[in-house]
Amino acid sequence: MSLQPEEITILEKVINIRNRLTALKQNRAEYIKSQDVLNIYQAVVKQVEKLNDLRDQETGPHAPNRLDTLLADVFSLLSLFFLTIGKARECPATYSQIASMRQLLDHMNESAVYTEADLKSFRNRLDELRDIVRNDKESGLHPPAMTKLLDRKLNECDAILSDLQDSLSVLSVELVPIHQKLVTLRRQLVALAAKPKPFKADLKPIMEDLRKIESKRENGKFLGPNGVVPASQALKFEHEKMMFPPA
Repeated sequence: MSLQPEEITILEKVINIRNRLTALKQNRAEYIKSQDVLNIYQAVVKQVEKLNDLRDQETGPHAPNRLDTLLADVFSLLSLFFLTIGKARECPATYSQIASMRQLLDHMNESAVYTEADLKSFRNRLDELRDIVRNDKESGLHPPAMTKLLDRKLNECDAILSDLQDSLSVLSVELVPIHQKLVTLRRQLVALAAKPKPFKADLKPIMEDLRKIESKRENGKFLGPNGVVPASQALKFEHEKMMFPPA
């Protein structure tokens, strides 16, 4: 997603902040001073306040852009420094976790490779992070600009997670085991393709499992354990992508 003109100014400031953090990290000659880290953090908060004002004007879901990626890098570095100075449960660490969750959720949404168990673990962690942010907000521990940004990021993750959960809700109960098996096989194929020199012998058992699943279809539709065609065939497309990948 392209940047708004106002975001470019913020981006330039955040780049300078990242350079300061990088220089601080590379300076092995001196101990890291708490005040140095806190001063940089305050500079980040100042840019976050400006960013919040811009994002408040947006309508509809926000698509991450270069500024979001850069902020995630900055907060990742800050979280390491905060850990060093004894501030492990501060906003930078929370932001980094939320940013990582957003990346994983986006990947799951694009690949369509996930199960209910995967989503449940994300939901639990998202709820835990929301509790942390809520407590910080109520206690006034962090600047309002930071908790506002974290709330926005949590809501973005929540919206994607809800969409993923809705996509599984249409799957017939009878087909859940088949869906879980397909997800496992898809992950095995991805892992195999990532190898420099994958062996055909490793592919053979995966293809055999896929053929067994294929044998459970009748006239192009999956059958339930009792031989009846379930109402939802939501996993049909996923299966066909694996059996007949694009050229």
